[in-house]
Amino acid sequence: MSKFITNIQLFEADASDYLALHTALLQENFVLLSPKTANSQASVSNIHTYALNDYKSIHEVINTIFTVTKSVGRKYSFTVMKDKYGNQ
Repeated sequence: MSKFITNIQLFEADASDYLALHTALLQENFVLLSPKTANSQASVSNIHTYALNDYKSIHEVINTIFTVTKSVGRKYSFTVMKDKYGNQ
């Protein structure tokens, strides 16, 4: 199994949507890579990048991101990449 990085973009989202996304992803062992604010909380910007702090298959990662992102209730887009360097 590998570690993965994901980029997630929410469309027409506000700060509460990104906070909900951030909180849900933290519960699934994701770590926010960027952007970060002074208090390490997610900020409102176009794309948020997270690393998965756990070894899972690509299918498990995609299913988790799909479920969490869909629960926010906004249109979204995401990509998942294998983290071959183990950056976190």
